[in-house]
Amino acid sequence: MQVSFRKLFKYADGLDCLLMATGSLAAIAHGLVLPINMYYFGRIVNALATNQSDRDAAGSAVLKFAIAMFIVALNSGWVTWLAEVWCWLYTGERQSSRIRVRYLESLLHQEVAFFDTEANTGSIVNHIASDILLVQDAMGEKVGGFIHNMATFIGGVVVALFNGWQIALLAIATVPLLAGTGAVYTRLYTAMFTRSQASHAQASSIAEQTISQIRTVYSFVQESRALTSFSDALQAARKVGERGGLIRGMGLGLTLGIVNCSWALELWCGSILVSKGHIDGGKILTAVFCIVFGGMALGQTTPELQVFSRGRVAAYNIFNIIDRASKIDSRNIEGEVPENLDGYIEFDDIHFRYPARPDVTIFQGLSLEVPAGSSVALVGESGSGKSTVISLLQRFYNPISGEIRLDGRNIAHLQLKWLRKNIGVVAQEPVLFATSIKENIRLGKIDATDEEIEAAATASNAIGFIMQLPERFETQVGYSTAQLSGGQKQRIALARMIVKNPTILLLDEATSALDIESEHKVKDALDAVMVNRTAITVAHRLSTIQNAKKIAVFSKGKVIELGTHEQLLEKEGAYATLVRLQERNKDNHEHCLLVVTRPETYFQPSSLSPYRPSLDRTGNSPLLSQEPKKQQSEIELRRWSSLWQLCKLAGRNWLELSTGSVAALVTGCINPLFALFLIEVVQLYYQPGSMHKVNRWCAIITALGATAICTNIFQHYLYAKAAESISQKLEEHAFTAILENEIEWFDKEENTSNALTAQLSSNASSVRTAMSDRVCLLLQYTTSICLAMALGFRIKWEMAIITIATFPFSMVGGSMKQGFLQKGFAGDLEKLHAKASNVAGEAVSNIRTLASFCAEAKILGVFKDQLSQPLKQSFMRAQKGGILFGLSQCGLHLANATGLWYVSLLVKKGRSNYADALKVFQILAWTGYVLAEALNLFPDITKALHSVACLQKITRRKTQMRPDEPHSRKPDDILGEVEFIEVDFSYPSRPLVPVLSKFNLHMRAGMTVALVGSSGSGKSSVIQLVMRFYDPTAGRVLLDGHNLRNYNLRWLRKHISLVNQEPSLFSTSIRSNITYGKDNATEEETIAAARIANAHGFISSLPQGYETSVGERGVQLSGGQKQRIAIARAVIKDPAILMLDEATSALDSESERAVQQALDEILERRNRTTLVIAHRLSTVRHAHAIAVLQQGRIVELGSHDHLMADPRGAYARMIQEG
Repeated sequence: MQVSFRKLFKYADGLDCLLMATGSLAAIAHGLVLPINMYYFGRIVNALATNQSDRDAAGSAVLKFAIAMFIVALNSGWVTWLAEVWCWLYTGERQSSRIRVRYLESLLHQEVAFFDTEANTGSIVNHIASDILLVQDAMGEKVGGFIHNMATFIGGVVVALFNGWQIALLAIATVPLLAGTGAVYTRLYTAMFTRSQASHAQASSIAEQTISQIRTVYSFVQESRALTSFSDALQAARKVGERGGLIRGMGLGLTLGIVNCSWALELWCGSILVSKGHIDGGKILTAVFCIVFGGMALGQTTPELQVFSRGRVAAYNIFNIIDRASKIDSRNIEGEVPENLDGYIEFDDIHFRYPARPDVTIFQGLSLEVPAGSSVALVGESGSGKSTVISLLQRFYNPISGEIRLDGRNIAHLQLKWLRKNIGVVAQEPVLFATSIKENIRLGKIDATDEEIEAAATASNAIGFIMQLPERFETQVGYSTAQLSGGQKQRIALARMIVKNPTILLLDEATSALDIESEHKVKDALDAVMVNRTAITVAHRLSTIQNAKKIAVFSKGKVIELGTHEQLLEKEGAYATLVRLQERNKDNHEHCLLVVTRPETYFQPSSLSPYRPSLDRTGNSPLLSQEPKKQQSEIELRRWSSLWQLCKLAGRNWLELSTGSVAALVTGCINPLFALFLIEVVQLYYQPGSMHKVNRWCAIITALGATAICTNIFQHYLYAKAAESISQKLEEHAFTAILENEIEWFDKEENTSNALTAQLSSNASSVRTAMSDRVCLLLQYTTSICLAMALGFRIKWEMAIITIATFPFSMVGGSMKQGFLQKGFAGDLEKLHAKASNVAGEAVSNIRTLASFCAEAKILGVFKDQLSQPLKQSFMRAQKGGILFGLSQCGLHLANATGLWYVSLLVKKGRSNYADALKVFQILAWTGYVLAEALNLFPDITKALHSVACLQKITRRKTQMRPDEPHSRKPDDILGEVEFIEVDFSYPSRPLVPVLSKFNLHMRAGMTVALVGSSGSGKSSVIQLVMRFYDPTAGRVLLDGHNLRNYNLRWLRKHISLVNQEPSLFSTSIRSNITYGKDNATEEETIAAARIANAHGFISSLPQGYETSVGERGVQLSGGQKQRIAIARAVIKDPAILMLDEATSALDSESERAVQQALDEILERRNRTTLVIAHRLSTVRHAHAIAVLQQGRIVELGSHDHLMADPRGAYARMIQEG
């Protein structure tokens, strides 16, 4: 599918229309230069041929026409400047920037269901990074080139009709055949290109998912699986690309073959007309040349038509999104805007199914009332519909039937922006952006003052850790907030909600990631904020909602109980059962599975050290920060290194490239030979009785046409085949190298998933374009130039020297143009567009958060800022590039005029006959034209070299943690004894901020050790060191008595399972996500792991069961369901060491009990070493030992009973507060 060509320009404004009109007129004028020159050329040939006996008369006539050609050449410079570059290049950049903004604007205002079913971050980044560039090509300087080529063709036909209408009509008769060939070719090529786009978008989506969840990929040692999926997608694209090359070769070959045969026919008919005295040879030559160059110009529109076709295909998807009417559009200002809002909420007989799972019913007649100013808590098992209530109230979705009313008004009749501005949300999985803490909080209120931000941070209990950071509120949180603990992220999210000051609060497990101390403080803050506000709280920890005015118990999409805490306990129903289950988990100490050994025999508790914040890095986010980022110097990549790398890759496709090169060499010989044969025929026009010789030469020219068909097919198909192979290898090598880098590398802003995905996509596309088309054409043109020079020197060396001496006119201008365009297209502009793509990717991947805070306008403003620099540079680039290209075109025409003047001089002085001089001039003048075309190929080739260098930079980077270090330890078995000895650790992005200090911990094999403490105390950092996501700054981490650094990294991670606080799932089926933990897992193993994680029940209830797609990042599942799948994934791995980072925090009480019991059984059966991080202290009482962390050190250590013996100890105080 594609849009009409006219529709590409639908976003042009008045200035764009003026630029396009001016550029079009100038392009037409430029296109007419060649037919005018051909008219003068025919007059010159006739003057030379008819005045062979009067050299002075011939010289005077030639001089007059040569002067006219000089004047035309001088005027062509400024015309080219306007036509080829300035107007069209500048308007292309302006319109593409506008399209980018419209595209992102439309995306940000689509309903959430659209992202569940029709879009993913990877494809969106691909659209912005690659597809809009294709649209820009189709509406930029290529349009000017197309207009000037068509003007050359039409102008040539007109001049041909004027000089020899019979010849012109003969040529026109072949146009329908050419047009039909072009139409069929364009249709087939468009279909192939569309399929290729889809395959490459799939590959980009796989890369984006893998890189964005790199910790999960590394944890399960599934780099090879990601590479296989990526390679399979590229392989599908490769096959389509090869077929596209075949179609391209057939299209170009047939076009050139038809044109050559047409020339032969015209020359043969011309000889008949001359023999009958109806026309002279000069006019025939003018008519033939006008048809020849007009035909060449028409042929040159084929690549431009390809560009237009690609742009129209790319625009189809983009414009569909832009034009798509959102079913729930926050831009819609219609709807009621009440002056006052009390906050009375009613759910009346709500029926609902998620659009992505229309066969799964979520609500069947849900009814619920929330009085104004009161708080209602929603409890129940995971997947019962609690979080769906929050989504419906924000109008992320519309119910199938029933009404949701706010103060008696249907929320569907309220203005959406007003509605969301009055609702504050803290989700179960907090989303922060890669920018400063201040900008993340300010997202809740765009015009918030610094004082309001600090007050909100204080209320959310975030001010303490923020003020300890070197940059405080200006601290960059890093991509995916990897630099903060879960509790810290949650507190910033709370501050963002508090600063919004909403009337209605929606809290989805808002304190689940907080430690006991922080939870109490935040809960007190929330209680203060909730005064006189309507609040809906989703909670699994029933102790946090006992003071709610109403508690609604959900089960299978219905409210089965409703009342206060005391009322529901008296009913002895479902709520009372949940409470008893949770109390049992909290109080049953006797269920410890193993006898607790005295901790003093294997622990060395350490004292608390003071924390001293130090200076950190500086930098700003490309997403929310408005200040320009300080540019960092980059190492210049060597072009020759890129060329050598490309040659090495090409060597593996030597058969295709060598055969294709032979075909290109033969194709390159056709043009010089045609020029030679053409003058031979013209010479015969002035020799009576030479008809039989004309017939022979015309037959040879026809044979050249047939040869062109065959060689073009072989040339383009084989080069396309090699190009697809080379680009696939480059992408695979780069992706492989990406997956070998240490986590520290991914923490850097320039290495976000969106930025890396855009690099892979755009750079590989540049290489593919250059290798499949530009390189073979360059070889073809080079052959033409070399053969032409050889023939020129063989026929008349004097004329050859003079003609070649005029080449610098076109070569200098072309070389200057090449150098400037290389910098413009392959350098800074590409990087600046990549930053804009990164902004869009991060925004779309967090669309729910942006929608909740009505931050679409803020994001669009930042996106526009990222596009302003390319627009400014394109203005200067258009002027400079246009002037330089104009000089090159002017030089080309001046060279032709000079050459013809010298022909007359040689003839006048008797140093050559006119035929030999014209042969040399024609062959080499044609070569000058080819040379100019060859120079036009260099921008794409040098851009490809730059792209290779960019990918090479990724490929050649030496990782700081080699996953397969030679001679590293791979013992047959692992006991699981882990020991930290005097470990100091700081995150590489904040090297002067200590996280762990003199940390000592010894875990014997088979032990269960729990880490507890406040958020940011270093608990999760311990897990990251065991996984070797990072290495300690000082000290050692030992496994079975050996330094972790000495183990093979992939072997190590194969024996460790990690369940994170925030589960990461991939956009595949539930089965694929579970078996991600073990390759070739059987059906029985998959189901057994799901049963252990208490997931089999809800999976089996789904219509597609284990084949159900989880959506991008698991968006189709509830938080508890995602967590249970993540646990099943860890269980099926059957590791020697199990690490649980708040693994059950997202589960309801019943599921938590079942999963906790299953985990305990797993520990007993395998006697594995387990490291548990928990804020719910009731979940770790069975541990052999509990370590209490404060500011990076262990301040208390022992069993639960041992630590409770000291009522004034830190652990005992935490228990008492809980």
